[in-house]
Amino acid sequence: MLTDRYFTRRKVRPYISALFGLLLLLLLPGASKPLVAASKPLLAATNSGLASAAVDTALQYVGERETRGYNRSPFIDKINRLAGVPVGSSWCMASAFFSYHAAAAALGVRNPLLRTASVSAQVRFALQAGSGLQVIRLRGIVGAERISVMKGDVLCAKRGGGTAGDLGRLWPGHVELAVADYGATVATVGGNTSSGRRGSQRDGDGQWRRVRPKAWFLVLLRVAPTGRGPAA
Repeated sequence: MLTDRYFTRRKVRPYISALFGLLLLLLLPGASKPLVAASKPLLAATNSGLASAAVDTALQYVGERETRGYNRSPFIDKINRLAGVPVGSSWCMASAFFSYHAAAAALGVRNPLLRTASVSAQVRFALQAGSGLQVIRLRGIVGAERISVMKGDVLCAKRGGGTAGDLGRLWPGHVELAVADYGATVATVGGNTSSGRRGSQRDGDGQWRRVRPKAWFLVLLRVAPTGRGPAA
């Protein structure tokens, strides 16, 4: 069953899960159309095995959609409960948290992300000393297209754009995980977005692959290889 997928995957070795995820991705219908045309990726670097496994987990759920009304489906309800919020809540951050949580459980390590469904709360946590997360600004930075984005980076956007002054505040936002760097753009995977240009990019109906301009995101959060983070 759909809601049993995570518990099944926890018993599978990470490299087997990653291969399965790639195969499943090729077979899934409804692959999203890029928001911006992309060329060959400049890099597919990853900052840690956990970050890579988190992305591979997220990719296995591409195509999951809201099937029980607004922000509702068996999968979405499960990950919102995991993130500690009521069913029916916005779920992009819950999806990112779930992907890291499942990958951390499979690898036997701690989840470095804060248990939250709030993008801005995750950013505020990352800014704290000892969080194990590095915060790198993208929006408003000259030459943002030259900033290297790594597989597994947590890309955080603020509704309306945002500035450096927003980093310590609470605001409505959206999050996606980086898949590959294309230079000025980045391939991503994320929940609660739309599969194409139509529909809300920050409050869409499913989990999709996208290609975004780097400057579309306010900051990225990078998991430090030695970061401990809160308990999974």
